[in-house]
Amino acid sequence: MNKVVNALEESHFKTFYHDFGRHPSYHSKLLLSVLLLTYPQGISKEAIALDEQKQ
Repeated sequence: MNKVVNALEESHFKTFYHDFGRHPSYHSKLLLSVLLLTYPQGISKEAIALDEQKQ
């Protein structure tokens, strides 16, 4: 997943930078990687919880 995110051009992330002339505390590519890695886990946890409620 990191290889895919790191292959993205920096121009896609320019809109995330602050107007104050400094970069955010965490790089946008890092945040996107974390989001993409954890999103499916959250979905599966919700599906398991819903399945347990039905039983």
